Amino acid sequence: MDTAPNYLSYIFNPMDLTTLERNIQNKMYGSPDAFLADVKWIAHNCVIYNGSSNKLTKSAQLISQIAEHEIKEMQLCPDCYRFSCSKKKNWFCEPCRNLHTLVWAKLKGFPFWPAKVLQEHDNRLDVRFFGQHDSSGLLSHLQTDAFSSTNNKTSGLSQAVREVEIHMQKIVIRIVNVTTRPSELRTTCQNVHPEEYASNKKRDRNCEQRQEEKEEREGDLCPSVKRFGPPKPVQPSM
Repeated sequence: MDTAPNYLSYIFNPMDLTTLERNIQNKMYGSPDAFLADVKWIAHNCVIYNGSSNKLTKSAQLISQIAEHEIKEMQLCPDCYRFSCSKKKNWFCEPCRNLHTLVWAKLKGFPFWPAKVLQEHDNRLDVRFFGQHDSSGLLSHLQTDAFSSTNNKTSGLSQAVREVEIHMQKIVIRIVNVTTRPSELRTTCQNVHPEEYASNKKRDRNCEQRQEEKEEREGDLCPSVKRFGPPKPVQPSM
């Protein structure tokens, strides 16, 4: 306050980054929205005291925008957000507790690309793309034509497809660990190699998924959405 004369004469609720950090350490926030409200107080106070064109105000507003974006990502999927903050290799391949639908999504000007659906609401899909984890899209339509294998398979697409394969392998391993009784696992492992057992589980799951997709196609599907099922490697054109 010494460097800001009469600050309290203008500001009703003082807030700064140090106070935010202290509140976090003391577990003062009961929800992400409560934290975001205090972040917005910083930007609000800067406008009141320094003016809307001041450099400090611009910085405070940028901090508020970043915090709002991070909170939104956290609320969309806490697991995805936690994995992204871990900086672990292949963090995007980790399966979340609530598994995401996998689709081939197409943004205007870009080829089909494998993606996770984080949210589906009012015929709009919020997706995150494999390979380019900083890319996302809010789609109102997924092309209903089947994915064409004649598209050139770029290095970026190859990396994305590889990530999908790793992601699916991790899902299969988790399903085996969760759905298999210990006695069944012991009996099975005496006769079948673990990798073969996981492969069988994966095959059974794919059969179930194909049946579900068939039922969806025959049922009352939203006309703007087509689920392609788990993305599969695409053969490059010759």
